Amino acid sequence: FKGRHLDLQGPTTLDADTAQALAEFKGRYLTLDGLTTLNADTAKAFAGFKGDALDLQGLTTLDADAAQALADFKGGYLGFYGLTTLDADTAQGLAEFKGYILSLSALTTLDADTAQALAGFKGDALDLQGLTTLDADTAQALAGFKGNTLDLQGLTTLDADTAQALAEFKGNKLWLNALTTLDADTAQALAEFKGEDLSLMGLTTLDADTAQALAEFKGGQLDLDGLTTLDADTAKVLRETKGEVSLPEDIRITPITRISKRPSKSKPTLTPVAPAATNQPPTSAWLGIIGVVVLLVFYRIWRKRRQQ
Repeated sequence: FKGRHLDLQGPTTLDADTAQALAEFKGRYLTLDGLTTLNADTAKAFAGFKGDALDLQGLTTLDADAAQALADFKGGYLGFYGLTTLDADTAQGLAEFKGYILSLSALTTLDADTAQALAGFKGDALDLQGLTTLDADTAQALAGFKGNTLDLQGLTTLDADTAQALAEFKGNKLWLNALTTLDADTAQALAEFKGEDLSLMGLTTLDADTAQALAEFKGGQLDLDGLTTLDADTAKVLRETKGEVSLPEDIRITPITRISKRPSKSKPTLTPVAPAATNQPPTSAWLGIIGVVVLLVFYRIWRKRRQQ
């Protein structure tokens, strides 16, 4: 098979020899929809795949030995769309992965110990958008992640203590796009985040007190592209935000007033960020990294279309 993407939807188990044969695939993306379990030997064989993305979305269980073996995969993206729970030992094994994105978007629960282990991942983005709730201790552990993007787009509730813990995240992008409501105390805590992008695109309405709290955000951009209406007082407050505010083009402001608006954006997807530019001319290694980044972006787009 000479294509870029091999997607196997059938086998639920595979032995190491079969996995090694599949790992010889010369394309970019290897997806295993049907595989529900694998042992360390099979995992080690799959880790030999030389493409950009290894997607094990069928796995429902994973032990620490298999996780550690998979972490040797040399590509940029390692994804698990079937794991709903994870223990700390397994998380520690996965955190050894040296690629750009570690995606655990099906996790529905996470304790502080497991979160601390995952925070040891040294890549660009940690995808945990399956979580709908998070306590303050777990949030504090996740805030220790040293990467660029913390994707928590599944959180539907957030209290002030948890928000304060998340605001300690030292990366650039904090995505919280499933929040549909936000009180002033929680907003005040989130405004302490010092990264480039605080994304709250799930909010459809915002009162003046909450807007006043968010206006203290001093980072790069505050994403509020989900807002459908604003009253004049809230609009005035947002005009005074210290950072940049992104609003949808078609927002309705009552009574009519004017506020600068940016084009509406779609829900953000994980895009690896390459190391900071230097004054040195591009090398073959640097160009290779750029190629991986571009391919991973296209892969994420393909996955989203496939899930629709």
